[in-house]
Amino acid sequence: MNGLSLLIISFMLTNCGVELVKLEPSKNPGIPESKNSSDQEKAPDEPKTEEEASPAPQNLINYQDHIKAIIEAHCLSCHNEGGTPPALEDYAAVKSEGELSLSLIVNKAMPPSEPLGQTDQILFRAWVQTGFAEASSSPPPKNTPPPPSSDPEEGLSFAKDIAPILNRSCAVAGCHNEAAGAGGYEFETLEGTIAGVDDGLLTIEDGSMPLGTYPKVTAEEVALIEQWISEGQSP
Repeated sequence: MNGLSLLIISFMLTNCGVELVKLEPSKNPGIPESKNSSDQEKAPDEPKTEEEASPAPQNLINYQDHIKAIIEAHCLSCHNEGGTPPALEDYAAVKSEGELSLSLIVNKAMPPSEPLGQTDQILFRAWVQTGFAEASSSPPPKNTPPPPSSDPEEGLSFAKDIAPILNRSCAVAGCHNEAAGAGGYEFETLEGTIAGVDDGLLTIEDGSMPLGTYPKVTAEEVALIEQWISEGQSP
């Protein structure tokens, strides 16, 4: 069919009211439309998994929080730069002389004017025995009370009611735990606690213990310990 014939047919159909529709080639459903890379949704990033947190290290006796103040108060007046050697003006110097200094302190040879008080001696001994930490590697533990006894009729027990208090504030590494036994007292075991609890309560009540940044034992916790003693110090 030539072009003229097509033109005549088109004219006749138009006059008869027939609307000519321009047909577009059908899309092949088997072939997906391509999208620009900018229009394509990016796959969401997979959530990053945090590394399992290792147990927080204990808040050990350290130079910055505990030992520096002792040295400044009792040693630097002599052992400074230009004074009596060794100069103890920084962490490295105090650490290098730590074991010798401890021996002199224990034997009351230093400081020459007045021996260190018991609290400062315990702190210095604990610092040496736990490896000369320079600064605390974890925030101080929160002063949270221990869970109450599950059954009041059973009475208080060391393991359930008393040990959580002591482990948080007293039986910490380098102080009154079983390994260090600072000052001749350890409050990590039942036997050690029974042997030293009366003296321990005296130092708690006068505010000299616990040392440094460790949580204080509250009045309620002191009452709990006293109740445990009065009930016979159950394991």
